[in-house]
Amino acid sequence: MSDARKVENSLLVKEFRVKAGLTQREFGKKVGLSQTQVGKIESGLHVSLYRLNQIARVLNCRVSNLINDGDKDFGPDESLANDIHQAICFVDKNKSSSLSRRDYTSVFVRIYNQICEPGKLKIEVLQEENIHNVIKLVQNG
Repeated sequence: MSDARKVENSLLVKEFRVKAGLTQREFGKKVGLSQTQVGKIESGLHVSLYRLNQIARVLNCRVSNLINDGDKDFGPDESLANDIHQAICFVDKNKSSSLSRRDYTSVFVRIYNQICEPGKLKIEVLQEENIHNVIKLVQNG
């Protein structure tokens, strides 16, 4: 199973929406989505980090609360997710690689997993060359 698929299948949006007492329609209005789009996200449709941030704000939780990646935990510090997001967007824009949504998720998870490896420093993993190499790896299959 690809890294992107793991993230898609483990989103906990529905669980948090139900706890908040919102219907799909009510929740969709607050996030700017149709009821159909909400249903697709809850069923595993790829969702961008930007959209996850919007969803987390509406549900009064962190993005990390919405992602259940097995043993992985994005931890209490959302700055790591934001740092990864900004680095990927910077490299993607400068290299004109135009990542698809699915590829973006896969790159994000791979970068996050590299940061979690013992002995790896966040500053090394977030270097432009490393991110560019991960983007090429994902895009070339």
